[in-house]
Amino acid sequence: YRTHTVTDYRRIPDSLAPVYALGDVMTLQSWRLRDPVEVTACQTITVETWWQADAAIDADYSLTLALATAGGAGIANADGAPAGLITGLWQPDQLYVDERALTIPCDTPPGELLLLVGLYDVNSGQSVELSQPDGALVGQRGYLTTLFVQE
Repeated sequence: YRTHTVTDYRRIPDSLAPVYALGDVMTLQSWRLRDPVEVTACQTITVETWWQADAAIDADYSLTLALATAGGAGIANADGAPAGLITGLWQPDQLYVDERALTIPCDTPPGELLLLVGLYDVNSGQSVELSQPDGALVGQRGYLTTLFVQE
């Protein structure tokens, strides 16, 4: 029985500073949209996020990257294990990178879309509360940027 290990080396972002704390579970340390903020319907965007476990994680969490209208209505999301690894296997103080693609629905009219991030417990479906570095509560989804859908 053979196993293969695939290692993905990436350059750590120049600026690592907590963007959001997700409960006392993990911290979003950095993020990057690999595409311009001007997008079109049917386009796929790629977002890179860097995470750090604050302590041993005793639950399995799923990361959600979501698009919502300015009014807060969700129109698309991409969910899955952050960094493609069950969070119960994460080691404290180690950085984990997640690369996630999200497609803007083809029937999206021109206008603004909010790019949001969140985390939820896979077994219970319970969302994790996000807070800013100063401790101010944000809610269940954290704002990353605004996308502008062109015609």
